[in-house]
Amino acid sequence: MVPEEALGRLRERLAAAQNPVMVAGPGMELPGMDIPGIAASYGVQSDRVKSLADLTHAVKDALSSDRPHLIEISQRRLADS
Repeated sequence: MVPEEALGRLRERLAAAQNPVMVAGPGMELPGMDIPGIAASYGVQSDRVKSLADLTHAVKDALSSDRPHLIEISQRRLADS
């Protein structure tokens, strides 16, 4: 799944390429979708990370588990701590 901010950049690139069908196509509008919440509703553990420390912890947890694990990472630069 792609966060809304990444879809926004994709829409901008498609618009710049003058592809109106793809810009307004299905699946290009996902406002406020809670990806970790959806994963949790299917029993998948999930984390939304906002810092490098959070990412390190989430990856360690995911690798030590024998179950699926979703890690949502912002397209923006992660904080150092």
